[in-house]
Amino acid sequence: MLFVTTPAGADDRTGFLMANAITPPLRGVGARPGRRTISPERLSAESLTAAPLVVLAGASALREMQWKLLEKHIRRGGALWVVVGSMVSGDSYNTASAQRLIPLNLTGQEELSPPMGWKSPDLTRPLFQPFADSDANIPLLSDVRCIRRFGVESVASDAEVTIRYTDGVPAIATRSVGAGQVVFWNFSPTRSWSNLGRLGGQLVMLAQRTAELLLGGEQGQTQFAWGQTAELAIPAAFRKPSITLRRPSDESDLAMESTMYNLRRRVMMIPADQLGGYTLTFTEADRTFAEGFSVNVPIGESDLQTLKPEEIVDNFPPGDMAVISSAADWTGATGKTSPPLDLLPPLLLILLVLLTCESYFANRFYKEGFGDREEANRQVGK
Repeated sequence: MLFVTTPAGADDRTGFLMANAITPPLRGVGARPGRRTISPERLSAESLTAAPLVVLAGASALREMQWKLLEKHIRRGGALWVVVGSMVSGDSYNTASAQRLIPLNLTGQEELSPPMGWKSPDLTRPLFQPFADSDANIPLLSDVRCIRRFGVESVASDAEVTIRYTDGVPAIATRSVGAGQVVFWNFSPTRSWSNLGRLGGQLVMLAQRTAELLLGGEQGQTQFAWGQTAELAIPAAFRKPSITLRRPSDESDLAMESTMYNLRRRVMMIPADQLGGYTLTFTEADRTFAEGFSVNVPIGESDLQTLKPEEIVDNFPPGDMAVISSAADWTGATGKTSPPLDLLPPLLLILLVLLTCESYFANRFYKEGFGDREEANRQVGK
Protein backbone atom coordinates (compact mmCIF):
# COMPACT_ATOMS: atom_id res chain seq x y z
CA MET A 1 0.00 0.00 0.00
CA LEU A 2 1.43 3.40 -1.02
CA PHE A 3 0.45 6.38 1.13
CA VAL A 4 0.84 9.80 -0.48
CA THR A 5 0.32 12.64 1.97
CA THR A 6 1.46 16.25 2.37
CA PRO A 7 3.39 16.74 5.63
CA ALA A 8 1.44 19.14 7.81
CA GLY A 9 1.20 20.27 11.40
CA ALA A 10 -1.69 20.06 13.80
CA ASP A 11 -3.97 21.82 11.31
CA ASP A 12 -4.27 18.77 9.06
CA ARG A 13 -3.61 15.25 10.37
CA THR A 14 -5.53 13.48 7.59
CA GLY A 15 -2.61 11.30 6.59
CA PHE A 16 -1.78 10.37 10.20
CA LEU A 17 -5.36 9.39 11.11
CA MET A 18 -5.94 7.43 7.90
CA ALA A 19 -2.63 5.55 8.28
CA ASN A 20 -3.52 4.45 11.80
CA ALA A 21 -7.08 3.52 10.80
CA ILE A 22 -6.06 1.38 7.81
CA THR A 23 -2.80 -0.16 9.04
CA PRO A 24 -2.44 0.39 12.78
CA PRO A 25 1.09 -0.01 14.20
CA LEU A 26 1.98 -3.44 15.50
CA ARG A 27 1.99 -3.67 19.28
CA GLY A 28 5.44 -2.83 20.56
CA VAL A 29 6.72 -2.10 17.03
CA GLY A 30 6.89 1.30 15.40
CA ALA A 31 6.63 0.09 11.80
CA ARG A 32 3.30 -0.43 10.11
CA PRO A 33 2.95 -3.60 8.04
CA GLY A 34 2.61 -3.31 4.27
CA ARG A 35 2.68 0.49 4.00
CA ARG A 36 5.05 3.03 2.44
CA THR A 37 4.58 6.79 2.89
CA ILE A 38 5.87 9.44 0.51
CA SER A 39 5.16 13.09 -0.19
CA PRO A 40 3.33 14.06 -3.43
CA GLU A 41 6.45 15.31 -5.20
CA ARG A 42 8.08 11.87 -4.85
CA LEU A 43 5.29 10.02 -6.65
CA SER A 44 6.87 8.31 -9.66
CA ALA A 45 6.62 5.20 -11.80
CA GLU A 46 9.16 3.48 -9.52
CA SER A 47 7.15 4.26 -6.37
CA LEU A 48 4.02 2.77 -7.96
CA THR A 49 5.75 -0.55 -8.53
CA ALA A 50 4.18 -3.29 -6.39
CA ALA A 51 1.59 -0.86 -4.99
CA PRO A 52 -1.86 -2.41 -5.52
CA LEU A 53 -3.48 0.44 -3.55
CA VAL A 54 -2.48 4.11 -3.69
CA VAL A 55 -3.97 6.39 -1.01
CA LEU A 56 -3.92 10.16 -1.55
CA ALA A 57 -4.58 11.19 2.07
CA GLY A 58 -4.69 14.97 2.21
CA ALA A 59 -2.24 15.17 -0.72
CA SER A 60 -2.16 18.81 -1.77
CA ALA A 61 -1.58 18.53 -5.53
CA LEU A 62 -0.07 16.37 -8.25
CA ARG A 63 1.58 17.34 -11.50
CA GLU A 64 0.03 16.41 -14.84
CA MET A 65 2.62 13.68 -15.48
CA GLN A 66 1.89 12.16 -12.07
CA TRP A 67 -1.85 11.99 -12.81
CA LYS A 68 -1.03 10.23 -16.09
CA LEU A 69 1.19 7.71 -14.28
CA LEU A 70 -1.62 7.07 -11.81
CA GLU A 71 -4.14 6.57 -14.62
CA LYS A 72 -1.87 4.03 -16.32
CA HIS A 73 -1.41 2.21 -13.00
CA ILE A 74 -5.15 2.12 -12.26
CA ARG A 75 -6.14 0.96 -15.73
CA ARG A 76 -3.84 -2.02 -15.29
CA GLY A 77 -5.80 -3.11 -12.21
CA GLY A 78 -4.53 -0.89 -9.40
CA ALA A 79 -6.75 1.00 -6.96
CA LEU A 80 -6.80 4.68 -5.98
CA TRP A 81 -8.32 6.06 -2.79
CA VAL A 82 -8.59 9.83 -2.36
CA VAL A 83 -9.27 11.41 1.03
CA VAL A 84 -9.54 15.21 1.02
CA GLY A 85 -7.98 17.48 3.63
CA SER A 86 -7.14 21.09 4.37
CA MET A 87 -4.01 20.98 2.17
CA VAL A 88 -5.87 19.73 -0.91
CA SER A 89 -6.02 22.05 -3.90
CA GLY A 90 -9.32 21.62 -5.75
CA ASP A 91 -7.77 23.06 -8.93
CA SER A 92 -5.22 20.21 -9.10
CA TYR A 93 -7.99 17.62 -8.80
CA ASN A 94 -10.04 19.35 -11.51
CA THR A 95 -7.41 19.27 -14.27
CA ALA A 96 -8.18 17.25 -17.39
CA SER A 97 -5.67 14.54 -16.44
CA ALA A 98 -7.01 14.27 -12.89
CA GLN A 99 -10.64 14.17 -14.00
CA ARG A 100 -9.93 10.99 -15.97
CA LEU A 101 -9.70 9.38 -12.52
CA ILE A 102 -11.52 11.58 -10.00
CA PRO A 103 -15.30 10.90 -10.01
CA LEU A 104 -16.24 14.41 -8.80
CA ASN A 105 -15.59 17.89 -10.18
CA LEU A 106 -14.87 20.03 -7.15
CA THR A 107 -15.48 23.63 -6.22
CA GLY A 108 -13.96 25.27 -3.14
CA GLN A 109 -14.04 24.08 0.46
CA GLU A 110 -17.32 24.75 2.22
CA GLU A 111 -18.00 25.37 5.91
CA LEU A 112 -21.09 23.55 7.19
CA SER A 113 -23.00 25.33 9.93
CA PRO A 114 -24.66 23.62 11.61
CA PRO A 115 -22.70 20.36 11.15
CA MET A 116 -24.25 18.02 8.60
CA GLY A 117 -24.64 14.24 8.65
CA TRP A 118 -25.15 11.64 5.94
CA LYS A 119 -28.26 10.09 4.52
CA SER A 120 -28.98 6.57 5.70
CA PRO A 121 -26.82 4.26 3.56
CA ASP A 122 -27.95 1.16 1.73
CA LEU A 123 -26.67 -1.48 4.14
CA THR A 124 -26.85 -4.16 1.44
CA ARG A 125 -23.88 -2.54 -0.28
CA PRO A 126 -20.60 -4.39 0.36
CA LEU A 127 -19.04 -1.22 1.82
CA PHE A 128 -21.64 -0.92 4.57
CA GLN A 129 -22.19 -4.59 5.38
CA PRO A 130 -20.11 -4.37 8.61
CA PHE A 131 -22.66 -1.82 9.88
CA ALA A 132 -25.68 -3.98 9.02
CA ASP A 133 -25.64 -6.34 12.02
CA SER A 134 -28.32 -4.91 14.28
CA ASP A 135 -27.63 -7.51 16.99
CA ALA A 136 -24.01 -6.50 17.48
CA ASN A 137 -22.75 -3.61 19.53
CA ILE A 138 -21.42 -1.65 16.56
CA PRO A 139 -21.12 2.07 15.87
CA LEU A 140 -23.63 3.82 13.64
CA LEU A 141 -22.85 5.98 10.63
CA SER A 142 -25.76 8.20 11.63
CA ASP A 143 -23.51 9.59 14.40
CA VAL A 144 -21.13 11.15 11.86
CA ARG A 145 -21.24 14.97 11.61
CA CYS A 146 -19.17 17.00 9.14
CA ILE A 147 -18.31 20.68 9.47
CA ARG A 148 -16.36 21.02 6.22
CA ARG A 149 -16.36 19.50 2.75
CA PHE A 150 -15.64 20.30 -0.88
CA GLY A 151 -18.47 21.62 -3.00
CA VAL A 152 -19.29 19.40 -5.98
CA GLU A 153 -20.08 20.93 -9.35
CA SER A 154 -20.74 17.66 -11.18
CA VAL A 155 -20.40 13.88 -10.98
CA ALA A 156 -18.72 11.86 -13.75
CA SER A 157 -21.21 10.01 -15.94
CA ASP A 158 -19.61 6.64 -15.17
CA ALA A 159 -19.27 7.29 -11.42
CA GLU A 160 -21.49 6.01 -8.64
CA VAL A 161 -22.32 7.90 -5.45
CA THR A 162 -22.20 5.46 -2.51
CA ILE A 163 -23.42 7.82 0.21
CA ARG A 164 -24.58 11.46 0.25
CA TYR A 165 -24.85 14.29 2.72
CA THR A 166 -28.38 15.04 3.87
CA ASP A 167 -28.56 17.85 1.30
CA GLY A 168 -27.65 15.46 -1.53
CA VAL A 169 -24.00 16.42 -2.06
CA PRO A 170 -21.84 13.29 -2.60
CA ALA A 171 -19.84 12.17 0.43
CA ILE A 172 -18.35 8.97 -1.07
CA ALA A 173 -18.14 8.27 -4.80
CA THR A 174 -16.58 5.42 -6.77
CA ARG A 175 -15.51 5.00 -10.36
CA SER A 176 -14.22 2.13 -12.48
CA VAL A 177 -11.19 3.02 -14.61
CA GLY A 178 -10.00 0.25 -16.87
CA ALA A 179 -9.45 -2.82 -14.71
CA GLY A 180 -9.02 -0.68 -11.58
CA GLN A 181 -11.16 1.24 -9.14
CA VAL A 182 -11.20 4.76 -7.67
CA VAL A 183 -12.81 5.73 -4.35
CA PHE A 184 -13.23 9.39 -3.34
CA TRP A 185 -13.97 10.55 0.23
CA ASN A 186 -15.36 14.10 0.30
CA PHE A 187 -14.56 14.45 4.00
CA SER A 188 -11.61 14.07 6.35
CA PRO A 189 -11.45 12.38 9.77
CA THR A 190 -9.67 15.38 11.31
CA ARG A 191 -11.50 17.47 13.90
CA SER A 192 -11.48 20.53 11.62
CA TRP A 193 -13.56 18.53 9.10
CA SER A 194 -15.70 16.04 11.04
CA ASN A 195 -16.14 14.09 14.25
CA LEU A 196 -15.21 10.84 12.49
CA GLY A 197 -11.75 10.66 14.02
CA ARG A 198 -13.15 11.11 17.54
CA LEU A 199 -15.82 8.45 17.02
CA GLY A 200 -13.06 5.94 16.38
CA GLY A 201 -15.08 2.82 15.66
CA GLN A 202 -16.82 4.23 12.61
CA LEU A 203 -13.55 5.42 11.07
CA VAL A 204 -11.72 2.13 11.59
CA MET A 205 -14.60 0.00 10.29
CA LEU A 206 -15.22 2.21 7.26
CA ALA A 207 -11.52 2.62 6.43
CA GLN A 208 -10.58 -1.02 6.79
CA ARG A 209 -13.65 -2.16 4.87
CA THR A 210 -12.78 0.23 2.03
CA ALA A 211 -9.20 -1.04 1.93
CA GLU A 212 -10.43 -4.64 2.02
CA LEU A 213 -12.72 -4.09 -0.98
CA LEU A 214 -10.08 -2.24 -2.99
CA LEU A 215 -7.38 -4.82 -2.30
CA GLY A 216 -9.28 -8.07 -2.29
CA GLY A 217 -12.83 -7.65 -3.50
CA GLU A 218 -16.03 -8.25 -1.58
CA GLN A 219 -15.01 -11.77 -0.61
CA GLY A 220 -11.41 -12.51 0.32
CA GLN A 221 -11.94 -16.27 0.67
CA THR A 222 -9.99 -18.35 -1.84
CA GLN A 223 -10.31 -21.82 -0.29
CA PHE A 224 -13.46 -23.86 0.21
CA ALA A 225 -14.20 -27.35 1.48
CA TRP A 226 -15.67 -29.99 -0.81
CA GLY A 227 -19.46 -29.99 -0.65
CA GLN A 228 -19.77 -26.30 0.17
CA THR A 229 -21.11 -23.57 -2.12
CA ALA A 230 -18.33 -21.17 -3.06
CA GLU A 231 -19.67 -17.62 -2.80
CA LEU A 232 -17.43 -15.08 -4.51
CA ALA A 233 -17.78 -11.42 -5.38
CA ILE A 234 -17.98 -9.99 -8.87
CA PRO A 235 -15.10 -7.46 -9.19
CA ALA A 236 -16.31 -3.92 -8.67
CA ALA A 237 -14.64 -2.79 -11.89
CA PHE A 238 -17.14 -4.83 -13.96
CA ARG A 239 -20.81 -3.90 -14.13
CA LYS A 240 -22.33 -6.64 -16.33
CA PRO A 241 -19.46 -8.94 -17.25
CA SER A 242 -19.42 -12.11 -19.27
CA ILE A 243 -18.19 -14.84 -16.91
CA THR A 244 -16.53 -18.15 -17.78
CA LEU A 245 -15.60 -20.90 -15.38
CA ARG A 246 -12.97 -23.61 -15.68
CA ARG A 247 -13.45 -26.48 -13.26
CA PRO A 248 -10.63 -28.88 -12.32
CA SER A 249 -11.95 -31.55 -14.70
CA ASP A 250 -12.62 -29.19 -17.63
CA GLU A 251 -10.36 -29.21 -20.64
CA SER A 252 -11.78 -25.93 -21.90
CA ASP A 253 -13.64 -22.93 -20.51
CA LEU A 254 -17.39 -23.29 -20.16
CA ALA A 255 -19.83 -20.37 -20.09
CA MET A 256 -21.44 -20.00 -16.70
CA GLU A 257 -25.19 -20.23 -16.44
CA SER A 258 -26.98 -16.98 -15.64
CA THR A 259 -28.56 -18.54 -12.55
CA MET A 260 -25.17 -18.94 -10.93
CA TYR A 261 -24.60 -15.26 -10.18
CA ASN A 262 -26.60 -12.34 -8.87
CA LEU A 263 -25.62 -8.96 -10.30
CA ARG A 264 -27.70 -7.08 -7.75
CA ARG A 265 -25.86 -8.67 -4.82
CA ARG A 266 -22.65 -8.73 -6.88
CA VAL A 267 -21.95 -12.32 -5.88
CA MET A 268 -21.65 -15.72 -7.54
CA MET A 269 -22.61 -19.09 -6.09
CA ILE A 270 -20.58 -22.03 -7.42
CA PRO A 271 -21.04 -25.62 -6.18
CA ALA A 272 -17.69 -26.83 -4.82
CA ASP A 273 -18.23 -30.39 -6.02
CA GLN A 274 -14.75 -31.11 -7.43
CA LEU A 275 -11.39 -31.08 -5.70
CA GLY A 276 -8.75 -28.83 -7.21
CA GLY A 277 -8.37 -25.38 -8.70
CA TYR A 278 -11.13 -23.31 -10.31
CA THR A 279 -10.53 -20.34 -12.59
CA LEU A 280 -13.00 -17.49 -13.21
CA THR A 281 -12.59 -15.09 -16.10
CA PHE A 282 -14.53 -11.80 -16.28
CA THR A 283 -14.83 -10.04 -19.62
CA GLU A 284 -16.51 -6.74 -20.42
CA ALA A 285 -15.75 -4.69 -23.53
CA ASP A 286 -11.94 -4.71 -23.84
CA ARG A 287 -11.30 -5.58 -20.19
CA THR A 288 -10.47 -9.05 -18.90
CA PHE A 289 -9.74 -10.16 -15.36
CA ALA A 290 -9.07 -13.66 -14.02
CA GLU A 291 -9.10 -15.00 -10.49
CA GLY A 292 -9.25 -18.42 -8.92
CA PHE A 293 -10.01 -20.45 -5.85
CA SER A 294 -9.38 -23.99 -4.67
CA VAL A 295 -11.60 -26.71 -3.25
CA ASN A 296 -9.98 -28.96 -0.67
CA VAL A 297 -11.03 -31.98 1.34
CA PRO A 298 -12.89 -31.21 4.58
CA ILE A 299 -10.63 -30.19 7.42
CA GLY A 300 -11.51 -33.31 9.39
CA GLU A 301 -9.88 -35.42 6.69
CA SER A 302 -6.73 -33.34 6.55
CA ASP A 303 -6.19 -32.49 10.19
CA LEU A 304 -2.57 -31.44 10.66
CA GLN A 305 -2.94 -30.74 14.37
CA THR A 306 0.05 -31.75 16.51
CA LEU A 307 -0.42 -35.15 18.17
CA LYS A 308 0.41 -35.92 21.77
CA PRO A 309 3.22 -38.49 22.37
CA GLU A 310 0.81 -41.13 23.57
CA GLU A 311 -1.31 -40.67 20.44
CA ILE A 312 1.76 -41.25 18.26
CA VAL A 313 2.70 -44.44 20.17
CA ASP A 314 -0.79 -45.81 19.61
CA ASN A 315 -0.17 -45.72 15.84
CA PHE A 316 2.70 -48.24 16.09
CA PRO A 317 2.68 -51.95 17.06
CA PRO A 318 3.30 -52.60 20.78
CA GLY A 319 6.97 -52.61 21.70
CA ASP A 320 8.15 -51.03 18.42
CA MET A 321 8.38 -47.49 19.75
CA ALA A 322 9.37 -45.82 23.02
CA VAL A 323 8.92 -42.22 24.13
CA ILE A 324 12.16 -40.74 25.51
CA SER A 325 12.06 -37.43 27.37
CA SER A 326 15.23 -37.58 29.52
CA ALA A 327 18.77 -39.00 29.63
CA ALA A 328 17.64 -41.65 32.07
CA ASP A 329 14.92 -42.79 29.66
CA TRP A 330 17.51 -42.96 26.90
CA THR A 331 19.87 -45.11 29.00
CA GLY A 332 17.06 -47.45 29.99
CA ALA A 333 15.77 -47.76 26.42
CA THR A 334 19.17 -48.43 24.88
CA GLY A 335 20.10 -50.94 27.63
CA LYS A 336 17.17 -53.11 26.67
CA THR A 337 18.32 -53.52 23.10
CA SER A 338 21.34 -55.36 21.68
CA PRO A 339 23.84 -53.16 19.91
CA PRO A 340 24.43 -53.97 16.25
CA LEU A 341 27.31 -56.37 15.43
CA ASP A 342 30.32 -54.38 14.30
CA LEU A 343 32.41 -56.51 11.87
CA LEU A 344 34.91 -53.80 11.02
CA PRO A 345 37.54 -54.58 13.73
CA PRO A 346 37.86 -58.35 12.97
CA LEU A 347 37.96 -57.65 9.25
CA LEU A 348 40.77 -55.14 9.72
CA LEU A 349 42.68 -57.66 11.89
CA ILE A 350 42.39 -60.41 9.24
CA LEU A 351 43.54 -57.96 6.57
CA LEU A 352 46.57 -57.02 8.67
CA VAL A 353 47.57 -60.69 9.11
CA LEU A 354 47.26 -61.33 5.38
CA LEU A 355 49.40 -58.32 4.49
CA THR A 356 52.07 -59.34 7.03
CA CYS A 357 52.25 -62.92 5.70
CA GLU A 358 52.41 -61.75 2.12
CA SER A 359 55.26 -59.39 2.93
CA TYR A 360 57.21 -62.10 4.83
CA PHE A 361 56.99 -64.78 2.11
CA ALA A 362 57.62 -62.36 -0.72
CA ASN A 363 60.81 -61.02 0.88
CA ARG A 364 62.10 -64.58 1.55
CA PHE A 365 61.51 -65.68 -2.07
CA TYR A 366 63.34 -62.72 -3.57
CA LYS A 367 66.28 -63.14 -1.17
CA GLU A 368 66.86 -66.83 -2.11
CA GLY A 369 66.77 -66.07 -5.82
CA PHE A 370 69.29 -63.28 -5.44
CA GLY A 371 71.86 -65.73 -3.74
CA ASP A 372 71.60 -68.29 -6.56
CA ARG A 373 72.46 -65.65 -9.18
CA GLU A 374 75.66 -64.64 -7.30
CA GLU A 375 76.90 -68.25 -7.17
CA ALA A 376 76.35 -68.72 -10.94
CA ASN A 377 78.35 -65.57 -11.68
CA ARG A 378 81.35 -66.88 -9.70
CA GLN A 379 81.33 -70.18 -11.62
CA VAL A 380 81.36 -68.38 -14.96
CA GLY A 381 84.30 -66.23 -13.83
CA LYS A 382 86.45 -69.25 -13.13
